[in-house]
Amino acid sequence: MDHLRFEELRNCYLHLDASLKRKSSRKTLLRHWSKFVRLRDGGACVLCSAAERVAAHHICRKTFLESAEFETGNGISLCGPCHSEVHSGFNGRPDMFQPMDAQGGEKIEIMAGLYGDLLEHALRHGQLYEEFYYLSEKTLAVFKRLQGFEAASTIQGPRLQQACIIWQQSPLQIRNAILEANGFKRRSEPLLPGVTVRNHVEL
Repeated sequence: MDHLRFEELRNCYLHLDASLKRKSSRKTLLRHWSKFVRLRDGGACVLCSAAERVAAHHICRKTFLESAEFETGNGISLCGPCHSEVHSGFNGRPDMFQPMDAQGGEKIEIMAGLYGDLLEHALRHGQLYEEFYYLSEKTLAVFKRLQGFEAASTIQGPRLQQACIIWQQSPLQIRNAILEANGFKRRSEPLLPGVTVRNHVEL
């Protein structure tokens, strides 16, 4: 990323950060957050590169996890058709007493895919700075808990990459059942990229 591009993104981010610190209205915060996400993603859809009707989408819905509503790592730019596809089937307020995907609202596979697409986009454009893709410790802890891991589980790497690692593997209960069925010991830690089951668990 060249210096001018970095400064443009940095200034836009600082406007959002200042609004958060001032505790501006939700409408103002959403406007600054959306502007930053779309600018960061080059004003185009991260999935198909279309530049028409581009909107900033919350990967993990704000009604599901309010703390992540204005976190930059929870936003991705999508064109109209891609945005509609992501929201298809359910677009209401989730029942928090039901399993995460019970209402068809969270579409865990899609959410995991969007975090992966965003990470790939950030790496391809050389702009994977923490503030540009920020996810709080609280948000990551919730993600871990939803996948069955201890909140204190250690995952290395940028926060966006951590989110990808958490979501792009089977929930802990399912993975442990598979491990035990194949003669391996249960583990409470996420499997990391490039680490095989055989060298990650004790035989």
